[in-house]
Amino acid sequence: MRVTPRSSTSALEAGEGFLRVRLTAPPVEGKANKLLLEFLSQVFGIPMRRLQLVKGIKGREKVVLVDMPLPLVAEKIERVLSREER
Repeated sequence: MRVTPRSSTSALEAGEGFLRVRLTAPPVEGKANKLLLEFLSQVFGIPMRRLQLVKGIKGREKVVLVDMPLPLVAEKIERVLSREER
């Protein structure tokens, strides 16, 4: 996923072959990473402890491990993306 910090609102969007997450937090002192995990926690309806940022701590391209079945992850993402398109 690609993260865009300092956006006007936090949102999940589809890119070509990746997810884009827009965050309101600046990329300073881990604030954007913290908000990313908080935002994804809300998207997936799981506690933050079930999410782990495994790659991209200092970059815009990130890999997040989500502790839930893959079909459920895909379903939650599709639901959010379909809401965002309206």
